[in-house]
Amino acid sequence: MAALNAITHGLSAQLTYDPETSARISEITDLILEGSPRTETTTSIARQAAEAQVMLERVREAKHLIWHEVASHTHIVKRGKYHDLNDPNEMNKLEDNIREGILGLMSIAPHLFSEPFLDDAEREAEIICMAVSKLLKLIRFERRAANQRDKALRALIDTALQSDPAE
Repeated sequence: MAALNAITHGLSAQLTYDPETSARISEITDLILEGSPRTETTTSIARQAAEAQVMLERVREAKHLIWHEVASHTHIVKRGKYHDLNDPNEMNKLEDNIREGILGLMSIAPHLFSEPFLDDAEREAEIICMAVSKLLKLIRFERRAANQRDKALRALIDTALQSDPAE
């Protein structure tokens, strides 16, 4: 299931295969090592931290996209559009074939016939409810990337301390 979530949110791709991502990793690696002596070990550890940072950026972008997707979801945007048709008097005014079509639509898109949002607060609450389940799936990836980055940075500090006899 976790692998499917990773694919769904675009988080399972190999970071180093994408030229733009590779350039971003190199940029972050250079920033981490700026002003420090470069060795094969420090470069490798800094690259691990940079890869984890890029994963964090990807997770945060996915979270942003989820908020946008949910806010523009048809259940939010079109909610209550045909609420007036819930009134039996309004339905009786329609021809039989149109009434049957509307009843069919009610069964597959009930949000169109539900009560419209009373105010922005109710709309925002619905957006949050819809987004939470999707966002919770990303928390695991975000934590893992942050832990990997922090672990690599601690290893880099340890390596620097070990190679500096003045400390």
